[in-house]
Amino acid sequence: MTIAVQPIAPWLDAVVESAQDLAANTLSMVDVVFGEPRQGLPSGVRGAYVALVGDEANVQFGLVASHEVCDRMARAMLMLDPEDELSADDMIDAVSELANILGGGVKRRMVARDPSLRLGLPLFVSGDISASQRSSVWSVAMSLSGTEAHLLVLQHDAADHR
Repeated sequence: MTIAVQPIAPWLDAVVESAQDLAANTLSMVDVVFGEPRQGLPSGVRGAYVALVGDEANVQFGLVASHEVCDRMARAMLMLDPEDELSADDMIDAVSELANILGGGVKRRMVARDPSLRLGLPLFVSGDISASQRSSVWSVAMSLSGTEAHLLVLQHDAADHR
């Protein structure tokens, strides 16, 4: 099976639209501003990644930010006050679920292009990642009520899809 690399713009549009829904409906944050897509990965961040794989696509999505912003997003999702305890495991679980929701939103928007799309399980990573040279990597800055997170789209070519 050979998978042609699809244009990145529809994936970027789908992840931004999904993030708008996520911010408004899951995080109750309506003051969200998105930057322009840029090639490359941000550094010094942590976050969760989820894959969408199908007959026509092999794409990873990430929701990454500083530790403080990950904590803030987790608290918003879990409806915790700043003084409420939030364990590291609970923060990881919450940010991973946010990435899962993000991936589900992208799948819903892209399934017409590839009905075989399957959503993977989220993976939380603390620290920088690197992508293969056969991958197209894009980042979109997302300002959530004054704090910055990043949406990542990593599109893999056919040689990486097995």
